[in-house]
Amino acid sequence: MSRLEVIDLHKDYENNPLLNGVSFFVDSGETLCLLGSSGSGKSTILRIIAGIETPDSGQVLWQGRDINAVPVYRRNFGLMFQDYALFPHLNVAENVAFGLRMQRFPQEKVTQSVQQALEQVNMTAFAERRVTDLSGGEQQRIALARALAASPQLLMLDEPLAALDRSLRVELQEELRALLHETGIPAIYVTHDQEEAITLGDRLALLHDGRIVQCGLTEAVFHYPANRWVAEFLGMTGLLTGMISARDPLTVQTECGELHPQSIPGAAVPVTGSTVTVLVKPVGLNIGLDDATADVLNGIVEDVRFLGDHYRVNIRLCSGTIFSVPTATAFPVGDQINLQLSPGDLLLLLE
Repeated sequence: MSRLEVIDLHKDYENNPLLNGVSFFVDSGETLCLLGSSGSGKSTILRIIAGIETPDSGQVLWQGRDINAVPVYRRNFGLMFQDYALFPHLNVAENVAFGLRMQRFPQEKVTQSVQQALEQVNMTAFAERRVTDLSGGEQQRIALARALAASPQLLMLDEPLAALDRSLRVELQEELRALLHETGIPAIYVTHDQEEAITLGDRLALLHDGRIVQCGLTEAVFHYPANRWVAEFLGMTGLLTGMISARDPLTVQTECGELHPQSIPGAAVPVTGSTVTVLVKPVGLNIGLDDATADVLNGIVEDVRFLGDHYRVNIRLCSGTIFSVPTATAFPVGDQINLQLSPGDLLLLLE
């Protein structure tokens, strides 16, 4: 099994810290989505792994061996940029072959590798076409073929779908996911788009303030965000500030009343009197007052949107928080609404 490990990377720009102790790993057969806001240092991490930049400190290990001193051309890592970086004066096959020729591969090997890479991205019929005549989606496929042509040990993709329209982006997400799993090449996929990360990532690594604040299986990160920043970054809106009034059973006093959240498995519960955040999950909520034992949040319907297979209802809670809830039923704007909350609908977040 192949493994890349990034250990305690630090990097400053103009005396300001950009990376402040970044650590994560990626194994063969999996795609790690590196998720963070623009300017958080995601692309810099890829460039350090590729050998284009050097860290101020920290290690990049491949199969347990430090490769910080290994030059770019000897790492055999594929890197696909957001702007594709195709050469307009070369046709499709020549673009795919460019890196192989630079490495002085025999012509027979170049021809074979180009053919195989174009087959992988379903672009064989475009081999002789000028890249300037291709659509954005076709250019994306050619850039991916070029990255795959040299049979890289690791594949890194830096927001490759960001410039495409939504329908094409969704289509290519599915193609990319299937291709990455088919090749078994360990991959790091950089994005700031949460939906894209869910679709493509076997695991997620969330970058904030120069550090990885949470890394784990995609489902685990969404079910159990590590803190309030993670929940907000992932688009979760039902966040209430409160104070722990009891630990057994776990009880939090909020502006909207007393709530009984679950704690994250394995996390220590803060002492009584601690200020915490309660996340109200937008899945599996019951609307009504049938269960006298359930926690209840009261709110007013602010907006209703029809999204094809469900409605999304925005509810203003007593704290002023706008909470977005998927439902099978539309509710009139301005109506008062009661949300029944089971313990599984509430999660205690640590700061």
